[in-house]
Amino acid sequence: MTVNGGSGSDVIWTDAGNDMLYGDSGNDTLHGGAGSDVLYGDNSQNLIVNGSFEDLGSASDNVATGWGISTGDLTGWTRSTPETFEVHNATYGGVSGGDGNYWLDLDASPGNAVVSQTVGGLAAGEKLELSVDMADRSGGASGHAEVYWNGQLVGTLDNNTTTFKTYNFDVTAGTGDGSNTLTFKGIGAADNLGASIDNVKLVHAGADTLDGGAGNDTLYGNAGNDTLTGGGRRSALGQ
Repeated sequence: MTVNGGSGSDVIWTDAGNDMLYGDSGNDTLHGGAGSDVLYGDNSQNLIVNGSFEDLGSASDNVATGWGISTGDLTGWTRSTPETFEVHNATYGGVSGGDGNYWLDLDASPGNAVVSQTVGGLAAGEKLELSVDMADRSGGASGHAEVYWNGQLVGTLDNNTTTFKTYNFDVTAGTGDGSNTLTFKGIGAADNLGASIDNVKLVHAGADTLDGGAGNDTLYGNAGNDTLTGGGRRSALGQ
């Protein structure tokens, strides 16, 4: 049996059988009961579309270059600056550790880029966990970037190496201007050596309680401050 709590703070019990329980958003309590169950505190579904910049949109709008693809149409993302999206090949400029075949440069011709995505289907007050991988080919502040949620600055990406580093931020739906819009803004000199970003994720974060009960269970707390309780043979992953 598969049970998904959906939005809100839920209490879910199952009895015998091998069950799969998803708390989804909210502060949920999941009890697996007997059987070999799999419990997820949050469903960990990424709310960001094309977070690794692999979907290049309309092929007719793409221009292949020696470093990757220049495009005016990047699925899921919009830009408020005149330059095209510059999606670079995974290892271009010595960058390493990204997700997939491409990453996005936040300093495209003719200057720093500002890219955004609005997330639908969120209720005001929902707690979310944002993560993004960032690297810097410039080796300094010229390749840094700022992160905004609903028009409010939530952090700065300031890694000075060509190896991707993961940044995590806690955000809340409906704050600021209420638009539920994520924005990355390149800062520093307009020198075509902007921040390299990749693997953008936004997931629900709840303080969940998971109890596997009897049986050989696997518990995934995922985002948020979770309590996981095992008994016999368990695999517990806080994430």
